[in-house]
Amino acid sequence: MKQAFIGIDPGMSGAAVVLSRDRAELLVTWRACQRQKRRAYAVQVRSHGEQVEHLVRRVSAIGAVIAGACARAGVLTAGVAVEDAYVGRNPRTSVHVARSAGLLVGPVEQAYDVTASWVAAAEWRATVLGLPRNTSRADAKRVSVQYLPARVPGLRALCGADGIADHITDAAGVAEWLRIAQRRAYQTTQVGDRLR
Repeated sequence: MKQAFIGIDPGMSGAAVVLSRDRAELLVTWRACQRQKRRAYAVQVRSHGEQVEHLVRRVSAIGAVIAGACARAGVLTAGVAVEDAYVGRNPRTSVHVARSAGLLVGPVEQAYDVTASWVAAAEWRATVLGLPRNTSRADAKRVSVQYLPARVPGLRALCGADGIADHITDAAGVAEWLRIAQRRAYQTTQVGDRLR
């Protein structure tokens, strides 16, 4: 897996899905937990053939786990995309999610010397799932869980017996959005080169 697309759905329970071409090859999930009366994160890395668990104390360490897992999987170059924070009724929650997302993506950007693309949920869902931008969050999550496992080969196998959660399909959707965006940019460049 030389080149990959890394999609990240940040949050207290979040996921990163790594696509090689259009196939899910790596899945990293995390959830907040308590260890010795301190906040920690239980991080699980799954590839087709192995499953490894980590316990980390900082959000930035989740990003380091993602970067390390990609390196072990043989990812040489990668594009990175992250679902942007939604500003809802409670702006404090949005600020917390945005800060966590920044801490999480930093180590991945550093590992691959790239700047992450940030995409609104409505934008990637319109591109990947064809949903209108005003689709309710609940309906969009339902459609994501229903259709993305079929659209992204290998995703269902990575989830295994635990099943497919919406943060996993959202991360896969973000990675798929990035793959589509880069393919379109490449095609536009090719057309421009032929016109010269």
